[in-house]
Amino acid sequence: TQAFQISSNVTLYGLIAWAVAIPILLALTVALQLSDLVYQSGSGWVRWSVTLVLAGYAIAVIKEISDLSVALNQARVYIGGDPLALAAYKALEQGAIDPDLALQTLLIAGWFVVVHLSGLRHATLPRRQALLGLAYAGLLLPVWIALWTRVLPIALGTLAIQELVIGPAWYLATAFLLFRQPAYSPSPDD
Repeated sequence: TQAFQISSNVTLYGLIAWAVAIPILLALTVALQLSDLVYQSGSGWVRWSVTLVLAGYAIAVIKEISDLSVALNQARVYIGGDPLALAAYKALEQGAIDPDLALQTLLIAGWFVVVHLSGLRHATLPRRQALLGLAYAGLLLPVWIALWTRVLPIALGTLAIQELVIGPAWYLATAFLLFRQPAYSPSPDD
């Protein structure tokens, strides 16, 4: 069972959860910087979409950390052999925050669409950058649908394209774009 696997690899499981949570926090900082860059064009939708990405990434991090906590407690209970406590922790899994990843996926995809369409429209992003962002957002929905409907081959194939090809290309293009920007200096209106 999963509890047995976790109980025998508690440290590894904890490292994996943090290895997922820390890049999510880094992605949030990139999203905020890119939003500021695109917002210079004056699009109010971009400022509004920052709320989406903040909420989406916050849910993702909270989910990772709470999943780790629940799993570690399940492992401790499994080792202790208390079936009543194990049943209670299994029930907690059902009430987990965003169990089917819908909320975080839709919030983050909404930000990707708004920022990259605005960047394309107002020419505040290079065309290739904007199209990569839109492709990344476009793959978020099929991944979520495939996971939700439990069609794992489609989910894994789409996720592989998204996270192994388009995601790294988008992050690299975004890093180069943000590092080329001049340092921020507040105007008298700020």
